[in-house]
Amino acid sequence: MNDKLVIRLLEASLDASTELDWDLYDSVGRSVASDTSSLASLHQVVANHSADYTVVVIVPAESLLLASTTIPSRQLRQIKQALPFMVEELIADDIESVHIAIPDQLSSTSQKVDVAVVNHQLLIHWLDQLHSCELSASSMVVDSLSLPYQENSIAVLLDDDRVLVRSGDYAGMVIQAEDFKWVFAGVLQQHEHADDVLLRPNIVLMSSAIEEPESLAEITSYIQTQCSEYELKTVVYEESVTDILANTAAHQAIAPLNLLQGGYAVKAINNSAVPNPSLVASVAALSVLVYLVFTLGSAWYFENKAVELDADAVSLYQKIFPNERRIVSPKKQMQNHLQRVTVSGGSNFLQLLSETAGQISADNNAALTVEQLRYESGRGDLQFQVQSASLDQLDQLKQSLAQAGLDVDINSATEQGDRIMGRLVIRSL
Repeated sequence: MNDKLVIRLLEASLDASTELDWDLYDSVGRSVASDTSSLASLHQVVANHSADYTVVVIVPAESLLLASTTIPSRQLRQIKQALPFMVEELIADDIESVHIAIPDQLSSTSQKVDVAVVNHQLLIHWLDQLHSCELSASSMVVDSLSLPYQENSIAVLLDDDRVLVRSGDYAGMVIQAEDFKWVFAGVLQQHEHADDVLLRPNIVLMSSAIEEPESLAEITSYIQTQCSEYELKTVVYEESVTDILANTAAHQAIAPLNLLQGGYAVKAINNSAVPNPSLVASVAALSVLVYLVFTLGSAWYFENKAVELDADAVSLYQKIFPNERRIVSPKKQMQNHLQRVTVSGGSNFLQLLSETAGQISADNNAALTVEQLRYESGRGDLQFQVQSASLDQLDQLKQSLAQAGLDVDINSATEQGDRIMGRLVIRSL
């Protein structure tokens, strides 16, 4: 089991600067620490006490609706289908704008279904703010359902100018202290006639010794005088109100009415300051696997590219030396040809090639295409076959080469479609 961090929202508004009361319990339920911290600093503060914990958030009852409705079916699927239609009668908002949560365990004998209804935008806002401060809630409960409670009783907890009332496992409300008298009378009447059976619940009046509210004496007097037929039990805790609620939220026996259901449901989440060893191992193993796949994939890719380049080199070599039948290594064989050219007047070949290339690449010869190139090392002639747009362009090329100091002859010129195929022989002067 992990440690448990219980955070209490005093108001519906929440941002990084909001001051929050919190309690931390270890894996066996013992209190480890409690304090008040800003939401922005809470993750780091708690990390000083625990490296692995889940988060429970207590939200104010004013921010949602706790109610009950009657649905004849006991099948969960049918209950969920009917709930929106039943709840729509209880709220003023559009049913599409609210989220409906129900208890994990429904009664097998009663047709009553308890519900908590909260606005989607508000719930998303809470979760977003927590997430932005590195906190992920595993459950979210209501403060009025976090009072210590026993069956057939009404728990009343004074919280400053608020009075939290819990009259059932999933029935609760918040009352302003000034309105307590007339609202509480209705709670008693409703509780007495639950399921058409007249009951006399016990009233448990709770308060904190360190946060004694001004209304305590007045409310105590009212219950003693106006509710004398009820058994009254007064409990004064040494802890703060937040500690009382947090302890119940962390340890109550019945499954809480968790708001994080449906699309908001989360699996077990650990808010860990230290990486989970199993998670680290999994990530490391995945990283190694990705690296191996990438390495093997890269090797396969580059091997294929090498084969393609070798094929291109052979093809190019065959075009340059069409009469050479045996091609083992185009690179080495090309080097051998160049060496032979260098030995037998290579400087003459390079000079002819340089001058010729310069004239062919000139702007006025843009339409020329060299089809074949050949060098006769014995005679020192450079022969090449070229396509031109016209005989005039071919003759113009000859004149350009002659002006560059080369001896040029046009051996042949034939028409091929709309192009002229010419063969030129170039000698140095």
